[in-house]
Amino acid sequence: MIDEYDTPINSSYIEFGDKLKEFDDVLKIFRGMFGSSLKTNPYLEKGVITGILRFAKANLFSDLNNVREYTLLDENFAKFYGFTQAEVDELLTKVPLDTSPEKIKAWYNGYSFGGEVIYNPWSIMLCLDTRGKLDHYWLDSGGTALVDKALLSDGMQEDLQSLAAGKAIISPIVKQISFADINKPVGLFSLLLFSGYLNPVAKKPEEDIYELSVPNKEVRYIYNARMLQWVTDQLQIDHFRYYSFATLLPAGKIEQFKERLQELLLNATSFYQTGEKKAELFCSGFMLGLINTLASDYIIDSERETGSGRADIMLIPRAGKQDNAIIIEYKICKSPEELESVAREGLEQIAKKRYEAKIKEYSHVQKIIKIAMAFCGKEVALEYQNDKI
Repeated sequence: MIDEYDTPINSSYIEFGDKLKEFDDVLKIFRGMFGSSLKTNPYLEKGVITGILRFAKANLFSDLNNVREYTLLDENFAKFYGFTQAEVDELLTKVPLDTSPEKIKAWYNGYSFGGEVIYNPWSIMLCLDTRGKLDHYWLDSGGTALVDKALLSDGMQEDLQSLAAGKAIISPIVKQISFADINKPVGLFSLLLFSGYLNPVAKKPEEDIYELSVPNKEVRYIYNARMLQWVTDQLQIDHFRYYSFATLLPAGKIEQFKERLQELLLNATSFYQTGEKKAELFCSGFMLGLINTLASDYIIDSERETGSGRADIMLIPRAGKQDNAIIIEYKICKSPEELESVAREGLEQIAKKRYEAKIKEYSHVQKIIKIAMAFCGKEVALEYQNDKI
């Protein structure tokens, strides 16, 4: 048995990239190794090879006879790709837990492969080993360089933000891809699916078209983390400085937040050099990164209908964590001359449409900070108002 056969291939691609000679030298080594081990080996009756993807044009198995390929989309071995619900239920009876089975399911279940709904086996074992502690075990296991490279690409951000927000994407899936295809939507979604980052629901199986969504909370955390990394890369700051900046909001230091935001935008050069679309993606990614940074202290309510309208972002403090609720409206302008008026209109809209109606249901909230932001290129206008309850 050869497990994770594609790991050294993936690592070589990350290392050498478009240096075709070096990468081809690596392929030749493994092509010869697999050929001598699996074809000309007189002591071998049957071999099993496991990995994430079968890479087109690598020709690693071109010399082998009678090769049968099974993927996550096939029924034959679906129940062996992870733990079934019955297997997890049995394990839970043998381990004392500090966490409910429902929460464990929300974190690690959600994969629908070949007619089976399964759990991530690595994460489940580590979760049970720590009495049900919910953590990002899979992210910490390493070996995600190829996926990270894809998730951090500019072209992925719009779909990444949609997936992180709980939306589904319809896409064809291919069982063999080339490394050049990873930067294209179909190749990228195929990589994410077979790597365990997406859950497939067949829409037109005869055409290999699937509805793809984030399977569980653990994987959603990975999407949010990579999206935040993309934003901090654009701002050219590290996560610590970004966190320090984000926490100015719950502290009520809005003037400092405004000044720091303007500094960050002025210092960031890359994302405005490639057009308006990327700037819009940055702004929406920036806001998503902002609220995810504050998620441990706040209940996040994004684009939720309250009162008689909608708020782009509503942050309701968790009891015992914070007592300032935050409502944020943000708009993207086409002209710098519109910034101040659009920001003022946003603040008026918050007041007019009674967005605070939902927040007042939480008795521990002492104050509502209302913020309206308008972005245009590297410029931002911000208006705010503090209301005591």
